[in-house]
Amino acid sequence: MKSALREDLQRGTKLFPFQHYRNQNITGTLFIPYHWHPEIEIIYCINGTLELLLDGKEYHMAQGDICFANSGQLHQVTSHEKGTVYYSYVFPLSSLDFLLPDDSQNLCLTPLKTNRRFPEQLSAALPCYAEIEAQIREIISINESKTPGFQLQTKAALYKIIALLYQEGQFLSANTKETPLSSKSEDLRSLLLYLQNHCQERIYLEEAAGLLHMSPQYFCTYFKATFGTGFIDYVNRLRIERACHLLTASALSVMEIGFECGFENFSYFIKLFKKHTGQTPRGYRQLNS
Repeated sequence: MKSALREDLQRGTKLFPFQHYRNQNITGTLFIPYHWHPEIEIIYCINGTLELLLDGKEYHMAQGDICFANSGQLHQVTSHEKGTVYYSYVFPLSSLDFLLPDDSQNLCLTPLKTNRRFPEQLSAALPCYAEIEAQIREIISINESKTPGFQLQTKAALYKIIALLYQEGQFLSANTKETPLSSKSEDLRSLLLYLQNHCQERIYLEEAAGLLHMSPQYFCTYFKATFGTGFIDYVNRLRIERACHLLTASALSVMEIGFECGFENFSYFIKLFKKHTGQTPRGYRQLNS
């Protein structure tokens, strides 16, 4: 994968690029459209049910279920059960490297960058499942409270999870089998990255269709069939996702964030934000700050 196609989104801080997200289905319809990033993502369902698509393969998740999205893997989340809550924890493997590589890095960490990957869904029958779940809950707790030393505690919990997966032989070969999206995965990643990096600007349909070498009309049909939503709706959801990040990570005013995220009409931004999150931007900021 060319470096120019990598997503350029800051997670956490430059000195601690780890980020956790709490996602709640408030309105009865939660939809996180297909996206990808170079980091690993742990997806943990706290309550309710959701459907996770990983490169087009569907996984049904309920309370206590754990899945992993590997580096560069296209993934999408949908929930139709009001009250569903799940956490995503996104982290770069490179931030777990040691200054001086030792056996723990050579045996457990380095293979995950070369010829191994995380299991897409963790079986609840694994002897270590309860312990891994406990470590994930610990990560959630310490990152929400941010008590002194939470950075080191977070990394310790991630090391523990990786060690347990290694111990149980859960790492899979990086040579994945064919999936519904694998034949066009590189082109789709290019398209999604383009939309992620330019969603705050005016995006022209012809330009997006050209990335897949399609006519605008066929592109709209293909896009909806592939991603489960229309092109404009997908772009707006990216803008709302970006707005959510800025509301919690910046001191910009709500109006400034609306314009920063590509909305030319402030009232429309408020209306769309409330439609997708069930809250006003100001309410979202107060609840998540």
